[in-house]
Amino acid sequence: SFFLNHVLNFKLAPSSSSHHQFGFHSRLSLGPKQEKWKQEPLAVQYHNLQTSLCTAPQLVSPARSSPMPMTPTSIRPVVTSLLKSKRGFASVSKSKNNVNTLIIGGGPIGLSTAYHLAFHGSSSSITIVERDPTYAHSSATLSAGGIRQQFSLKENIEMSLYGRDFLRQAHHLLKLHDDDDEIIDVQFQEHGYLFLASSKKGKEQLIQNNKVQQSAGCGNGNANIRLMDPLQLKQKFPWLNTSDIVLGSFGESGEGWFDPWALMRGLKRKCQSMGVKFVKGYPIGAVRCYNGPISSSSSGGSSGRVISVDVAVNENEKGEADQVIRYNVGHVVNAAGAHCSQVMETLASSTTNNGEKNHHLIHPIPVEPRKRSIFFIHCNTAQQHIVPRIAPLTVCPVTGVYFRSEG
Repeated sequence: SFFLNHVLNFKLAPSSSSHHQFGFHSRLSLGPKQEKWKQEPLAVQYHNLQTSLCTAPQLVSPARSSPMPMTPTSIRPVVTSLLKSKRGFASVSKSKNNVNTLIIGGGPIGLSTAYHLAFHGSSSSITIVERDPTYAHSSATLSAGGIRQQFSLKENIEMSLYGRDFLRQAHHLLKLHDDDDEIIDVQFQEHGYLFLASSKKGKEQLIQNNKVQQSAGCGNGNANIRLMDPLQLKQKFPWLNTSDIVLGSFGESGEGWFDPWALMRGLKRKCQSMGVKFVKGYPIGAVRCYNGPISSSSSGGSSGRVISVDVAVNENEKGEADQVIRYNVGHVVNAAGAHCSQVMETLASSTTNNGEKNHHLIHPIPVEPRKRSIFFIHCNTAQQHIVPRIAPLTVCPVTGVYFRSEG
């Protein structure tokens, strides 16, 4: 289910500003009064400067005697001039960067979104913004790379069935052309998932889930998922302690694990061959389109659609970015994974095309990063006769802790 995405097309309500500090210290110096900005993160500096200009009632143009309204178009030269005044920090690009689809996040979700848009003949431009193109801190590369169809929601099951088929055919789908000699091997190991129940409630849940799974196509050899009683479990997995187990659910095919890095590398390579552009950076703000006052959004008079995104680029090893590029967009896809709520809030807390104050989401995305740990365990050689060579990803019914064989 790695092609899920959140398209930014939402309504916003008036509220106090809410900003996310990205933790990158600036090199900006605008004089003694702005000395305190040196220790403020880039996103906060840029936002404060842009907000202070946008909320000013009027600006007198040197070429006019009468004041003119403060709009994004009219303040842009001022923002550019101020931000470029010292050491070239955070200059707003004057060139027009028009993209049809801007994807924030270059992990499996973002790459898959770009791949499918390009594959299905999208003639418009696609750009992916990724902060860490090495993927050293990516959730995907740090994960166990699992895929399963044992869900309780039909939509999740159907998406995972599609993902299973994609992994099985990745070596073919991700080829650049017929003469491409490089083989993309995602090392899909279909060793299954094993869910166990040790209570009546857990047993009933497995039975109910299995009915949904069967109705979604997980049967008759198609990602076959079957229920197993304790005796069947013991026969299939003689190393398993079934003394307190009342039922098990085992995915005999279509489930298992793969190499996330190989999949991401193959997707990125294929996307580049289809014209998808990649930018190293991160969003720090946006401009939303309103046809009328923000207060009219509830009556349908104002959409709040994102029409441009400001991206900080050229980040160095110290975490400092020295340029901001504005992308005029047709669509924005939030594919930031565990950090998607932060990205959404950043884009929501932004400038409006009618100069009104910033606002944040009415309904924030209920997703946040969670720390998890994976351990590699080597069993005592004296117990090798009971240690399985291959074990499915087995989930403890009490603690939720899982284990599986490696490779």
